[in-house]
Amino acid sequence: MRSTQKYKYFEDEKMDKMSNMIFYRFAVILVLVFCALLIFNNVFYAKYTYITITGTSMQPTLNKNPYTDEDSSKIQDGVFLKKTKDIDYGDIIVLNTRDHPTEDSITIIKRAMAFGGDYISIAKTLYKGIYGYHFLRVKKNTNRVEILDEDYIKSYSEWSDMPSREYDGVYYQEDFYSRYLVGYTPTVFMVNDEPMNFYLVPEDNIFFMGDNRAGSSDSRSDFKTFNISRVIGRVVRIVHNGTQYEGNSGWWWNRIVQFFAVCWQEILSIFG
Repeated sequence: MRSTQKYKYFEDEKMDKMSNMIFYRFAVILVLVFCALLIFNNVFYAKYTYITITGTSMQPTLNKNPYTDEDSSKIQDGVFLKKTKDIDYGDIIVLNTRDHPTEDSITIIKRAMAFGGDYISIAKTLYKGIYGYHFLRVKKNTNRVEILDEDYIKSYSEWSDMPSREYDGVYYQEDFYSRYLVGYTPTVFMVNDEPMNFYLVPEDNIFFMGDNRAGSSDSRSDFKTFNISRVIGRVVRIVHNGTQYEGNSGWWWNRIVQFFAVCWQEILSIFG
């Protein structure tokens, strides 16, 4: 009987030790996972940030159907931004409107259209059956005129209804003409068998526009071209209905889903 009790004692002690060991291992694994996620999160947000978008200058790409909450302060979409100045044609980018940003600096979100050394123009011409304003570009060190087929802009008709300025039979968008072609010595390229005037973008500068051409303050008028040093980053992922991304019961789940979606997207981009 005593032997049986002794055996049971050692069996119970063994089970307690095993339970403690499992608990400690689980606790260690949990701490390691937490630390790994914390480090990964800090590394991620050192290179990326999330921004809620206000305004409609990038419609329909962003805030296609904007709405406001009760205090009229929030608009629909948000974006994940990679903090980099390595940008390419067509990238959606966020820029500072000041050379030396301060706490009250204004940031804007636009599309990169041209870089230093490119020749650009905005004029009415026929392209793919559409007569109206088109963005014309000759990339640096080339002589080929590109007429951009911008299927992402809100409306060619609304854009083409904006005021124009006629010069030698060509109708240029008035804001662009007044800012870039008056008082400069333009370079002439042939477009659809007619000569058009082009502006040379200064080195290390960016020409940018909003996708809502009839409702955007951008390089055509208000801001002119910006030095690339003003670039905060480029958009790597759009979060539609972004006002639901934060400040509600599903916030953490939304954050995790988008977090891994951005990581996966960036991994795919690395491997091309």
